[in-house]
Amino acid sequence: MKFVDKMEVEEVFSKIGEASLIAHNIISYSSLFLLLF
Repeated sequence: MKFVDKMEVEEVFSKIGEASLIAHNIISYSSLFLLLF
């Protein structure tokens, strides 16, 4: 595996991690709203 490919893979994993964090936050907030209202 070349260095550039390794960097690209890490970039993809970081984007997936950010997306999963955002989705987790949305689920948490929506569940809070469901509990409140």
